[in-house]
Amino acid sequence: EVRSSLRAELIRDKKAEQMLAEFGKAGSFDAAQALPNVITDSIKHVSFAATAFVPASRNNEPALSAVAPTTAINTMSKPLKGNGGVFVFQPYNQTKLEGEFNAASEEAGLNNMNMRLASQFMNDLLIKAEVKDTRYLFF
Repeated sequence: EVRSSLRAELIRDKKAEQMLAEFGKAGSFDAAQALPNVITDSIKHVSFAATAFVPASRNNEPALSAVAPTTAINTMSKPLKGNGGVFVFQPYNQTKLEGEFNAASEEAGLNNMNMRLASQFMNDLLIKAEVKDTRYLFF
């Protein structure tokens, strides 16, 4: 079982290396599109908040979400190895969210989430331990 998964990963990595070399030779985005077996698509809503879903490969690509916001508009990115293939992209639009970052509200939200997760964790422990509540016997 482990052998087959490792083999598949090694094959994927080897193919990615070959494709990275091919994309490295392409000087422009149009030249990269002209390479054989290249699928082009426009993906919207790429941000740090959520991983980019690529419909052509049917995969989530966290690498795209990490690199796309830092790439200048209308410039070709370097070839990037993802979960479902090798990607070269060219951002065509960038939208900034309205509003200011408020560290205090972010910290309050994270503290609230931590308290909720701790409560869920304690509840899961209580259920798994099969604790019986017998307090009613004393009244």
